[in-house]
Amino acid sequence: MQLVYDMDEITDEEMIARVNELALTSFGQTFGPDTLPEARNRGYRPA
Repeated sequence: MQLVYDMDEITDEEMIARVNELALTSFGQTFGPDTLPEARNRGYRPA
C-alpha cells in the first residue's frame, strides 16, 4: 500500500516528527512533482 502525506498544512514540529518517523523505515519514497494530484495518479492514497 502506498500512502501520501500532505505536509503543506502542518507545523514545523509535526513535520519534523513525520520526517523522522519515515526516515526510520525502509519504505520511504520521493517523487516529483510533489503534488497531491500527481500522487493520486501514481496510485498513492492519503495517509
